[in-house]
Amino acid sequence: DNQEIFILHLDGRKRWLLYGRSIDQVDRRDLAGTSIPPAGAVLDEILTPGDLLYIPRGCYHLAVPIDEPALHLTLGVKNPRGSDLVNWIVRRIRSHEIAGQDAPLLGGADERRRYSDALRRAVLAACEGDLVEQYVAETGSNVKPRPAFTLPWSATLDGLPPGRTFSIALKGAARVTAGGASDASVDVECGGRTYRFPRGMRWLVERLDGERATPIDRVIEAVSGQMDEEGLRTLVAMLLAHDLVVIGDA
Repeated sequence: DNQEIFILHLDGRKRWLLYGRSIDQVDRRDLAGTSIPPAGAVLDEILTPGDLLYIPRGCYHLAVPIDEPALHLTLGVKNPRGSDLVNWIVRRIRSHEIAGQDAPLLGGADERRRYSDALRRAVLAACEGDLVEQYVAETGSNVKPRPAFTLPWSATLDGLPPGRTFSIALKGAARVTAGGASDASVDVECGGRTYRFPRGMRWLVERLDGERATPIDRVIEAVSGQMDEEGLRTLVAMLLAHDLVVIGDA
């Protein structure tokens, strides 16, 4: 498995064998045609109700029934790896100008060097500070937020409560970047996904205090120089439609 596994045994008995991260020394020739597990297991245990077994990621394992009903609960924990952070850095620099340029494959040495230096600077600019902390803040890692419903307002045409007696909060840390070559839009990265909105969304998202609830009247006052209340409510409804904010009491 490509994740950490926890086996919580609930009923009956079952035999579990763990073979470590390599099975080079395990005879697997008759595995498909016999019920006898191969020798060489580093752990061979029979689980009973209440037992908990931890199987590290990448550890070969085998579960063998013991001719009786058995029930267990499998919990998988998938921690991000270095490759996940590398892919995240690639996504971060997609909005950079150099990301859309052709590589100078037929250019001279000086041109290739200038391109390489510019690309290197763009990558390094995306890697400032604590990468792990930044990755978790921007993507939420693989943690799914707890569902939050805004009924009955989410089922109405406006999607928002009337008046100013409510608050809004982002469901996760958000990052706003330019939305491509045009200044008419911005990209909002939140929870590992990227959304494209009208450029006025930058004024709204940057004035929300992280995941803390902010009264809507305070937000309206903060952006009064950039947009009117109707435009702000339209943008909030867009965020709500994409499940990026939650509505609460003021």
